[in-house]
Amino acid sequence: KGKLVLGAAMDRMKNNYYQNNMFSRLDTSDLTYFDFFTTCIKLEQNSLNYKEYANKGAKFLLQLKYVDGEERTTPGSTSIDKTEYNTYRNWFQLKMIWDDYFEKIGPIKFGFYGELLLSNQELFHNYTSTMLVSPAFEPIPESKVMFMPKYRAHNYAAAGLKIVTQVYNRIDFRLEGYLFQPYREIVQMPDLSVEYGKEFSNRSMMGTAVLVWHSPLGPLSASMNYYDRSNNKLTFFVNFGYIIFNKSAL
Repeated sequence: KGKLVLGAAMDRMKNNYYQNNMFSRLDTSDLTYFDFFTTCIKLEQNSLNYKEYANKGAKFLLQLKYVDGEERTTPGSTSIDKTEYNTYRNWFQLKMIWDDYFEKIGPIKFGFYGELLLSNQELFHNYTSTMLVSPAFEPIPESKVMFMPKYRAHNYAAAGLKIVTQVYNRIDFRLEGYLFQPYREIVQMPDLSVEYGKEFSNRSMMGTAVLVWHSPLGPLSASMNYYDRSNNKLTFFVNFGYIIFNKSAL
C-alpha cells in the first residue's frame, strides 16, 4: 500500500498550435520544441479500493521533480511576433495529493480531495506554449482529455468534496465539486504574449454528477460535468474501462 519511487527521463515535447481560432488552410502553425531531462522522487501511500471512482480508502502522494531543458519556438503565420526564440529553462516542482473517503452516514459516504502544487516554473515565449507545458488540475476523468487553460497554473491549491451513494451492488451515484485557486493566473496579452495576473485574483470551479458501474473489466460511467470558466460549461461524458493517456514526463 506504500511505495517510494525514484525516476529519471529524457523527453521531447513537440507542440504545433495556432495563436487564435481564426485560421485557414493557408496559415502555418507555431512550433515549439522542449527537449528536457527530468528527475523525481515520489512517496505514495494508497489504500483506495478502485483505480478510478473509488468509494473506500485513502491516497497520499508527495512528489518532488526537477526539470532542465531547452525551449525552441518558430512562429507561424498567426503569430504577431515573427522572431525565432531559443532559451534554456529549469525549475523545481513539488506536488501533494490527498484523497480520502472518511465518513459514512447510512448509505451515503463522504470524501475529501486536496491538491497542492508549488514550483518556480517560468513563462514560455507565448501564452499558448506556456499553457501547453503548465500543470493541470484534472480531478475527474473527462478533464484529462480536455484542454482547459483556466484550470492550469504554475502554483495552485485545489480542494473538493465527494458524496457517494450505492444504488445497487457495484453501482454508485456520485456528486463531486471542486474549487481551483491559482496563486497567479497565467494571462494572455493583446500581442499574444504572456504574463502573470494578480495574486489570488481568479478561481475556477468544476463539478460532476456520475453514475458508475464497477464491472469486472473496469468502470462503466455516464457523467454530467460542469466547468464554470469554460466555453462549454455543461458536458456529457461516457467512459468504459481505465483511461490511459500518453502524457509527457512533465
